[in-house]
Amino acid sequence: MKTLIAILILLAFLQTTLLPINIVVIILLLRAYIKPDSTNLYLAFFFGILVAFLSHQNLGFLSALYLSQVFVTHLLSKSPLSKNIFSVVPIIVVFSLILEFLTSVPFGQSPNFFPRVIIEGFFSLPIYLGLRLWEERFVVRSHIKLKMR
Repeated sequence: MKTLIAILILLAFLQTTLLPINIVVIILLLRAYIKPDSTNLYLAFFFGILVAFLSHQNLGFLSALYLSQVFVTHLLSKSPLSKNIFSVVPIIVVFSLILEFLTSVPFGQSPNFFPRVIIEGFFSLPIYLGLRLWEERFVVRSHIKLKMR
């Protein structure tokens, strides 16, 4: 968990300075899809505040959007559709469209759908596979105990 938090902090700084995509929310959504846990909601809240602070937006607005999207992803991860690996891409594309629309239109900006949503949808599958590999192989579970001889 500490490694994930450190990576998300680094990506929050990169997202607000260099990257044109919402990489933090993609990782939060994909982690909620892989491992439905209540810690994802805490991560969504705090990283929503951090990204909003770094990008000079309203502090509670992105947190509420991240929380609602992670909660819906929790619900979708319990469906039988979640067993298909390619179901991640439409979820990320739909949530990216919603996030782009809600962060630009109410504030008088024109939404930038085309390049951002396509890039986020394209990178969602490799990020999903990497995050799934990380969660399955390198995260120690409490129910797994090693026996010493």
